[in-house]
Amino acid sequence: MYKNCVFIIESPNKIAKIKELTGSSFVFATGGHFVELVNIEVSKEFNPIFEIKKSTDKIISIT
Repeated sequence: MYKNCVFIIESPNKIAKIKELTGSSFVFATGGHFVELVNIEVSKEFNPIFEIKKSTDKIISIT
């Protein structure tokens, strides 16, 4: 069903179960949070605003 999808999760303990449920072999764990919720814009929609944590900005790139 999701064999060609990449899943990035926080906990390495959940990798096997997510692989089993999705059929994907592309499941990776970060081992912790890599972004912080810094603000929430509430108007007509709920828009969370995230920033990459300083401790992970050398290994994570969001473009």
